[in-house]
Amino acid sequence: MNTYKRTRSPKSFKLAFVLTFLFGPLGLLYLTVRGGIIMIVVDIVLTLMGLFIIIPIVNFICVIWVFKKFIEYSKALVNEDSEE
Repeated sequence: MNTYKRTRSPKSFKLAFVLTFLFGPLGLLYLTVRGGIIMIVVDIVLTLMGLFIIIPIVNFICVIWVFKKFIEYSKALVNEDSEE
């Protein structure tokens, strides 16, 4: 009987950082879909409220979020490899 192990593909930190830096929440989708959707909703709400000045701050928060999520993602990959 064949057994298959499902693995995650490694993601590039540089790509995640550049996408998030350039596109904000849209770039965040590369690393965390839930986080990207949350920040897109925040951007839409701020835009509808006319608070355009705060959107660069939201984009900066997205960049910080990428750092945090990439560390978590890397640790999860290492743990998967060590369980084999």
